[in-house]
Amino acid sequence: MKVWLSLRNFVFLFIFTALAFLLIWGGLALGADWLVPTPQAVAEEFVGTLGAHQYAGALHALHTRQRQAVTADALANLITAIETAHSPVDSTRAQSAQADEETASVELEIQFQNGSREKIVLPLAREKYLWRVISIDPLRALAAPPGG
Repeated sequence: MKVWLSLRNFVFLFIFTALAFLLIWGGLALGADWLVPTPQAVAEEFVGTLGAHQYAGALHALHTRQRQAVTADALANLITAIETAHSPVDSTRAQSAQADEETASVELEIQFQNGSREKIVLPLAREKYLWRVISIDPLRALAAPPGG
């Protein structure tokens, strides 16, 4: 009886934790999108993080295939080229998004510190239930010198 009394709290905690994990897993497996950041939020955060020179965070938002092809140094060079062509990123705002079950495209408006604005469309795909950026080519195009 004394053993049960001493272990009772641990048993209840274990059961509660197991149920919580089961609910979260079940929600994700059944497509509970309210648990997953939207494609718009992921795209805004990716460009904002890149603009803040937080390359580890920006790498984390990339799809695995893209992450294997891009280094933190490459992202640093990319944002430097964008800042040279325009000016530092001031803010980003999702204008629109189109999504199906596995892919999405988000139109972002990027405002630069010099007041100029540019629009790009970032493609995303689901990876382990989360939205990830699958290509940084729109940012590469933004980094190209005007007229070039």
